[in-house]
Amino acid sequence: MVAGDPLGALRRLLLGGALALLAGGCGPIHYTSNIIAAETALEEARDGNARRQAAYEFYSAEVYLEKAREEAAEGQYEDAIRFADAATSYAQQALQVAMRKDGDDG
Repeated sequence: MVAGDPLGALRRLLLGGALALLAGGCGPIHYTSNIIAAETALEEARDGNARRQAAYEFYSAEVYLEKAREEAAEGQYEDAIRFADAATSYAQQALQVAMRKDGDDG
């Protein structure tokens, strides 16, 4: 490339802009993936009777899921992802507790 090549500078500028746009779009995509995982885990916990058997964990999952949605609505995707991950974790814990308690009742 020749020094002062305006076409080369334009290419670098366009490439940098395209990469910035792609990176900026990752937050919503990552959030969507995490929120679906949290919703699925919560549904599994609900089906596993966790609302009754593991109330603390179940309701914690619901609260974190709602907070994730609020943060995403405000464009705070990093926070939303963190809250969605917490919702998934609590939902999984709720299901484990419920299964353990159901097994103890048998």
